[in-house]
Amino acid sequence: MRVLGLSVLVALRVSSANESALVKCAASDSSPDEVTLLQGARRVDFHQAVAEKSEEEVASEEKEAESEELSSYRRRRRNGDAHCRRRRACSHWAPDGPVDGYVKTDSSSAIYWEKDGRKHYVGRCNQCPDSDACSSYLFVSNSHMDALPSGQAFDCSMLRAPGYIKTDSSDAIYWQQDGRKHHVGRCNQCPDSDACSSYRFVSNSNIDALPSGQAFDCSMLRAPVTHPSQCTGGGYLTGDGTGGHESSIGTANSPEQCLTMVRDQCPDANGATISRRGDGPCYCEFGMTGVDSARRNWQSCRFH
Repeated sequence: MRVLGLSVLVALRVSSANESALVKCAASDSSPDEVTLLQGARRVDFHQAVAEKSEEEVASEEKEAESEELSSYRRRRRNGDAHCRRRRACSHWAPDGPVDGYVKTDSSSAIYWEKDGRKHYVGRCNQCPDSDACSSYLFVSNSHMDALPSGQAFDCSMLRAPGYIKTDSSDAIYWQQDGRKHHVGRCNQCPDSDACSSYRFVSNSNIDALPSGQAFDCSMLRAPVTHPSQCTGGGYLTGDGTGGHESSIGTANSPEQCLTMVRDQCPDANGATISRRGDGPCYCEFGMTGVDSARRNWQSCRFH
């Protein structure tokens, strides 16, 4: 009886072990690929999620950096580098207001000579032997440049046009005339001319190139017009002078020479007229008030 019971117990244990082995074998034989694929898929999903998150973070950082850089660039362009000009950190930026000298914008290679509210295109850097335009210009904003009407092309005699000048790096004010600088003692030195509200900024190199002359005196303000850039509007205007009367004083070889003739022969004249060709009969204009632009064969200059 004991032997029978023991045999049954052994048989049951063997059967249970065989069933467990068979189950394991069956499980192992029936779905090894499914298990492997599931585990692999989970690993792929995990790595892919990590990679996607990393890519998103990188893209976000790049986008943020690009946005910041673009915004900074747009601010600089929109404000004309206002920070630079406000702090005077950039020596080539002109102060706000009119400029008397070479100017250009940061967005164009074109250089102009600004004088009396007009811009005059400069053909080349070394156009004048004693003044290099490409190393003497001041930066101005696009809006400043766009607001300036165009005058005649720049020529070297414009460098010698009379007027109050100063640099941004010094409080000294000078009167420029005939290629020299004349130190101005005080703002209200002349009753009808306030130097401190009438000066124009020039670059350091421009003012350094001017030799010093005698101290400024008020008689220099009455110096006659000697160059077209001193005409109202910054140059000769197409048309014949109107108002008052005119007087022929001979033949001139250039508009500049006509001005010299008017200065010498008609001290009371306030304008000059010459042929549109630039040579021919020269006329003194007395009481000139404007220009008849319909008469296109002539060009006229009205003095300030």
